[in-house]
Amino acid sequence: MSERAESDQGNWQDQGTDGSSCGLIKNDHTKRTGTGTPSLASRRGLLENDLIITKFLDRYEQELTDEDVSSLTQLFELDDNSLLDILLDRANPEGIYDTPNIQRLIDLMRQG
Repeated sequence: MSERAESDQGNWQDQGTDGSSCGLIKNDHTKRTGTGTPSLASRRGLLENDLIITKFLDRYEQELTDEDVSSLTQLFELDDNSLLDILLDRANPEGIYDTPNIQRLIDLMRQG
């Protein structure tokens, strides 16, 4: 892989290699906010998840806190079908995914 300087728009780096759904990290959040925490998007195996998450990030990415990024990273550990059930309000997060911040982010994604 060649090493190139990042553009101001940020580069997307595929983090998954095993064929499972994989997260992507957009590297310009650090430059924009100075927080050292990258913003994130997620490319999922289901188009429906992609559409919901992309719409959410298009609307709220600039407002995400470090805690939000951490919560989204944790939420995106779910398998695609479980995540879709949660995003479509057919299920609620359980266990380690049932936190106030994750629920707040899910509510925002459900609003569309």
